[in-house]
Amino acid sequence: MNKLERNKNNAKTFYKITLFIMAALTLSACVTESATQTGTPPANAQRADTLYINGVIWTGSDVVADAAVMAVTDGLISYIGTERDPRIVAPATVDLQGRFVMPGFIDNHVHFLEGGAALASVDLRDADTPDTFSR
Repeated sequence: MNKLERNKNNAKTFYKITLFIMAALTLSACVTESATQTGTPPANAQRADTLYINGVIWTGSDVVADAAVMAVTDGLISYIGTERDPRIVAPATVDLQGRFVMPGFIDNHVHFLEGGAALASVDLRDADTPDTFSR
């Protein structure tokens, strides 16, 4: 193996390690473990998978208009409120840091007419010879 190949291998290894470290730091900044809190949960504790706090959560309802806390259990919303309920225990807590959340929103935005017209049209952008053009 010559020096150029060794340098390329070293660079690849460096980039892989750097990418791994950056991903680990990013993930650790997003999720904090509430399981490390001291004390035992109350007897009437409600278990959730993930607790989202400090957000602006749109509910579509006037009942909880200023929601800032949301708990998710088994993929379903189990609690929404304005303040954190101390009875909710979750192994993962996500600090939304004031970000907007719209639970269940899926953007299925489609332009059917333009998409259909594109499928029915002829694309000649790559035709560089008369033979290709006539096919």
